[in-house]
Amino acid sequence: MQESFIIEVSNLTYHIESYWEGGSIYYEVFTNCEKLFTLHKISDGTWIPREANIIPISNDLFGDIGNAIDLHLTF
Repeated sequence: MQESFIIEVSNLTYHIESYWEGGSIYYEVFTNCEKLFTLHKISDGTWIPREANIIPISNDLFGDIGNAIDLHLTF
């Protein structure tokens, strides 16, 4: 498993750090300054935040970042 990598979504760069916990893989999403949230993919393929109180700046942000993670992992 690759532990950290960089993705770009909507002209913004995110640093991703992955880890295993309880049989699932989680991806911590960071900007240059701070951690934004932790994502994981549920059984239906939807990307959701681990934290309960996260409000994205756009409705598609979690999916867009998750799709970029998937794309990165396939290469």
